[in-house]
Amino acid sequence: MLEFYRSKDLEDGRRGASQSFKRMQNRFRAHMKTEYDLTLLRKYEKTGVIPSERYSAMRQLASDVRAKLGEKMKKGVPIHDTDIRKIALDLNKLNAASGNFKASATWVSKWKVHHRIVSRKVTKFVTRKATKDREKALKQIDELRIKFLAVVRKNPGIVIINADQTGQVKEMHSTRTLAEEGSKDVVVEIESKSATTHSVTVLPTIYLDGRQHPIVYVHLGEPTGSLPAKKAVYGNKNLVIGASKSHIMNREAAARYFKEGLVPKGHKVTILNIPKGGTSLAQPLDLCYNQQWKCVMRRLNDAILVHDIDFVLHTRDNLLRCISQVYWAFGAPMFKEYRKYGWYRGGFLTTHPAPFVTPPKYMFGEGSEADCPCSEPGLIRCPYSCNRGIRNKQCRRM
Repeated sequence: MLEFYRSKDLEDGRRGASQSFKRMQNRFRAHMKTEYDLTLLRKYEKTGVIPSERYSAMRQLASDVRAKLGEKMKKGVPIHDTDIRKIALDLNKLNAASGNFKASATWVSKWKVHHRIVSRKVTKFVTRKATKDREKALKQIDELRIKFLAVVRKNPGIVIINADQTGQVKEMHSTRTLAEEGSKDVVVEIESKSATTHSVTVLPTIYLDGRQHPIVYVHLGEPTGSLPAKKAVYGNKNLVIGASKSHIMNREAAARYFKEGLVPKGHKVTILNIPKGGTSLAQPLDLCYNQQWKCVMRRLNDAILVHDIDFVLHTRDNLLRCISQVYWAFGAPMFKEYRKYGWYRGGFLTTHPAPFVTPPKYMFGEGSEADCPCSEPGLIRCPYSCNRGIRNKQCRRM
């Protein structure tokens, strides 16, 4: 084809002029359909590389660059366009994909669009030691799951629970709010600034089958290190309250709760600890429950301010009332599959739970403004009420 293309005689009788596209098309109809095909022929004459082979080589080069870049991103290495260009040129030189490949800015830009690579702000810096610790934690978590399965197989009918403490400030508010477009300063009024920095510890407990333990442990930080003796502290049947000079739960408090509120007497207990650094990877409560809990607490605090309700939530008794009520709501049967989802994400259940709605979405979502079937209008939707409005004996005002 190339020989024919250059076979046209010049006026002086020499060969070397090119044939017209129309004549090439008449001669090679199967291969010469557009003028772009003629352009590819000229490129082949110049480079010696068959266009289809060069196309395949460039596709492979782009794939190799993506793989190399993926390794760098997994290591948490900062990468820029110049680094992509350097990697592409090095791989092209190594594999001899194309002799005239320059990795231009246009090529880099198109490569980023094709592989969905964009520039993002760095949100967290970690040391190399932390990266190695994470790899170690992943290995330990795999070992934990093997131990877990061994315990379950060895003890049919065993009751499996997960307990995880989470800290929450006494007055929680959302960090985002609606404001007029163009506003430079967005100010939110709160009840107490110190309450937004002082915390309590909450210890919820869930079962592998999706049930929630009827009791929640709350640890308070008190100046004297104990609850006041002369003044009564709010209590409820679903609360166990402890106190020390710090709100952080200590070993003594944990042992007390295990004996008084968690494990019945006469039962054998096997404890499997989540390895250090593995909470966000395998802790069932941390993977679904605790975040939703804090979301509900923030929405309650916000609602009190929005609707001008005369209720100071951050005081000791009111905070305990709120924790008791919210924990009761989270234990509703309709959230069973939601509670099982944490076990699934942690790798302790192999079957994905049935579709579910999260507590914040149900309690504050569409329908929350409707009247509760058993009481006056409330701020949130009661999770013990039937969707068809049938009265439920367990339902009480939220």
